[in-house]
Amino acid sequence: MNVIGPLAVEQLLAVDARPDEYVVVHGAGSATGTMTARVARSMGLRTIGTVRGDRKVARLSELDLFDELVDSTDPDVLQRLQEITKGHGADIVIDNIGDEELFGLSTAALCAAGRIACSGAKFGGEVRLNLRQLYSQGQRIIGVRGSTQEAKDRFWKLVEEKGVRPVIDEIHPLSNVADVHRRIEAGLNIGRPVVTID
Repeated sequence: MNVIGPLAVEQLLAVDARPDEYVVVHGAGSATGTMTARVARSMGLRTIGTVRGDRKVARLSELDLFDELVDSTDPDVLQRLQEITKGHGADIVIDNIGDEELFGLSTAALCAAGRIACSGAKFGGEVRLNLRQLYSQGQRIIGVRGSTQEAKDRFWKLVEEKGVRPVIDEIHPLSNVADVHRRIEAGLNIGRPVVTID
C-alpha cells in the first residue's frame, strides 16, 4: 500500500487528472490496478478497467471498483470504450503493463489532448507509436518512475478521509508461498495476495 497507493496518486497528478474525466486502467485486476481504481474514484474520476477474459470481468464486477469494465481481448473493445465515453475517448490511460497490443489500444482510445501515464513494462516495454496522431491530437505520454512526498501525503490523506484501502485477494500462510506465486503468474489474483508469517 505504501508503494502502489502513492504511485497511483503520482500518476494522476502527472497527467493533471480532473474530476469527471475518463481514466482507463490496464491490468485492472492487479494489486496496482485495483489500488489505482480506488484512488481515481476517490479523486472523482470515472474509471474504466481493462482485463483479459470474461471471467476476470465478472469477478471484478462483484467488487464495484470500476464504473465500467471491458475485456481487452474482445475484438470490439475499442468500440466499447467509445460507447462508454459517449464518443469522447479516454482522457487518461494508466499503463503499468508495457504490452504492445494494450499500448495500441491506449493510443487508439485516447481523446484529443489525452494523456497516458506509464510506470511499468512487465510485458515487453517496446511499443509502436503513431507520432502524427500524438502531435496532431495534442496527446501526451508521461513516464512516472515513483512517487514524490506530495503524492505520499495526498495518498495518506485519501486513506484517512476517503477510506481508500487495498483489495486483498487471498491470505495464505508462508508455507504456501509457492502456491501464491503460481496464482499470480497464472493471473488468477484480484488485488494483492497476502502472505502471513506464523
